[in-house]
Amino acid sequence: MAYVRALADLAQSSVPGSLRIFTGYLVQADGFSTGLDLCVRAVRECARVAADQGVILGVQNHHDVGVGVDSFVEFLDDVGHPNCRAMFDPWAPRLHGEDLKALCPRRLAPRMVQTTLARITSGCQRYQYEPGLVNYRGSVMRARRPLGEGFLDLAGFFAGLREGDSTAMWRTRCARRCGWGSEENLDRTARESLAMIRRLTE
Repeated sequence: MAYVRALADLAQSSVPGSLRIFTGYLVQADGFSTGLDLCVRAVRECARVAADQGVILGVQNHHDVGVGVDSFVEFLDDVGHPNCRAMFDPWAPRLHGEDLKALCPRRLAPRMVQTTLARITSGCQRYQYEPGLVNYRGSVMRARRPLGEGFLDLAGFFAGLREGDSTAMWRTRCARRCGWGSEENLDRTARESLAMIRRLTE
């Protein structure tokens, strides 16, 4: 709570004042109810602390608690604080096979204050060596995140947001990107991202 309060103090100077947090991981399956209850109570208190500072508290849907669309909506309902809002990222639900236009934005648009944007490409297949088998085990493919490419239906996502009358702000995800982090590459990526956002939001 002290950490959130300190961040809310800093966020007071931003326009609009907002603070993004995540939920939590569920380490043990048999501890689901306990972990969920702890997370709900903690985020509710964080929302109160942020509200006292005049700052909006946004929850992003990346960690185990609330990562699915249904569980995210349920989590926000359980928290039940007017200052707890959605900072919904369409990346995780798309990996789960959700239809971004048909489901996510329409249900979440009224709650959203911010969204995080990226287009995910599959990247390279990874393998892990298993000494006992003298062979390799296939693992999930590493995702790379150039905004203008990939399998996220951002056009559908924004169409759903408009239908839901959302006024959410957007941000692009800063992660490992093709071409690495040279200033020239970052400038080019920023220009391409802005051009794409203009097309999607017009």
